[in-house]
Amino acid sequence: MKQLKITEPKKRPIPAGFALIASITIMVLLVLIALAMLNLSVVELRGSKNGLVLGAARANARMALMIAIGELQKAAGPDQRVTANANIASDDTSSLEQPHLLGVWKSNDRTAEVDYTLKTKVEADGGHFVQWLSSSIQADRLDIDYPTREPSDAAKLVDEGTVAGSSDSVASSKISAPTVELSASTDGTGKYAWHILDQSQKANITLDNVTPTTDAEKVASLGTGGKPGFKID
Repeated sequence: MKQLKITEPKKRPIPAGFALIASITIMVLLVLIALAMLNLSVVELRGSKNGLVLGAARANARMALMIAIGELQKAAGPDQRVTANANIASDDTSSLEQPHLLGVWKSNDRTAEVDYTLKTKVEADGGHFVQWLSSSIQADRLDIDYPTREPSDAAKLVDEGTVAGSSDSVASSKISAPTVELSASTDGTGKYAWHILDQSQKANITLDNVTPTTDAEKVASLGTGGKPGFKID
């Protein structure tokens, strides 16, 4: 019988430098993973910071709304108070820098006509004028001539993009209000501005009956809500 010999297979030689290439490849993958995690953390931190800024802006806007409501209740709360835009006080509206500034006058004496002119006396001097309803300083709010001046450090509340029509109508409809600066201990500063508009001087086109005829219909329309889901094409 022939004797079989079992031989071990020959081992293939490992290419020189393979361990170095594998190590470099793994390091590149680790660097890519680290960069991706770093980019993700930067995005999260940026989003968190934007959220804090947005929260502060909303808090400032809420505070401005509360201040505006307080000034409105204080100035126009009594039954003997009337409101009107600044353009009612001047025959030459072109001389007014803020024609849409809303003012409050008192009409305690029924026998005397309310004096809306810019030469009227203020309430402190026994006159009819009470104040303007805007986020200006106290001295400007009580100054009857304030509509003839531009507001300082103002924020545009009604401007292009919110008013339709020709350039002249847009320019005449612009509304700005002075900004009030708030100091914060850690996040820098913030500002707010507010301006009150008189709804009684506007036509509500969302009502079912947009042209009331009788006095009863006119009075009823003042407290009627608009149509739900009202749209204008």
